[in-house]
Amino acid sequence: MHQHLPSLRHLRYLSALARFKSFSKAANECNVTQSTLSNGIKELENLLGHPLARRTSRHVSLTAFGLDVLSHGDVVLNEAAHIIHLSKIVAKPMSGILRLGVIPTIAPYHLPEFLSIIKGHYPDLDLRLQENMSHILLEHVNNDMLDAALIAFPYDTKGLETHIIYKDHFSLIARMDDRRFKNGITMDNLDTNDLLVLEDGHCLRDHILLSCNVQKGSNLQDKKFSISTMATLMELVGQGYGYTLLPHMALRHIDLPEGLKNVEFKAPQPYREIGFVWRSDSPLSKDIVQLIEALEN
Repeated sequence: MHQHLPSLRHLRYLSALARFKSFSKAANECNVTQSTLSNGIKELENLLGHPLARRTSRHVSLTAFGLDVLSHGDVVLNEAAHIIHLSKIVAKPMSGILRLGVIPTIAPYHLPEFLSIIKGHYPDLDLRLQENMSHILLEHVNNDMLDAALIAFPYDTKGLETHIIYKDHFSLIARMDDRRFKNGITMDNLDTNDLLVLEDGHCLRDHILLSCNVQKGSNLQDKKFSISTMATLMELVGQGYGYTLLPHMALRHIDLPEGLKNVEFKAPQPYREIGFVWRSDSPLSKDIVQLIEALEN
């Protein structure tokens, strides 16, 4: 007796519904109407003989059975993507779509060089960029909404492949007339009471606090200020509200406002690491590694 099998379309609808927990948003992701997606989920439920989703006026969630089906369905979808990508590799390597996420404290400074290398080495690569904070980018990588992300480390990337491409050291930015730093600065004699950092949620903030050994909940200046850009941090420094730390990546591309100075740390210098993160089962793993090698050469 012939057994009907779930289609890739059914599995794609279920995967989107699990990610967005909304029929309308899932339908938009799949580029179909809401009724088409809803009917597709019902078809799959009828085929399997068990409910997959719980529907309420406010929320959509998968049943325990639905979650089991999802875990197997995502494997099938990923393998199908592998098949499509294999055909593209045979036709022409590095010529498909690559969805890349980049954090805001890297994108303005690293992307010009990065895009130039891509255009030079892989002119047929269709690069899709998303700028967002690290936790959102990693969520999208895990959910296969992005192929890879360029982020700063250390960061919890459990279960994902990572590759560090270089260290990005920090410098201290202070007012010219701030005499505390006339003889240089070390991490041991840094007074963190006047330290200005970005608002919570930015990994640059976490890396600076980690470098300075500042515990969460400490008496920082951000109790007064909620800042989302490095430019605003420098303005506050210029007005005498404290000092900040900025990565060399940014300082190589910007001019300090008048009245500010760049103070280099004595060894050991604090730093963050810049690198890529992606899923080990991604059909684009080889392309991502090839891209990293091109950036490092």
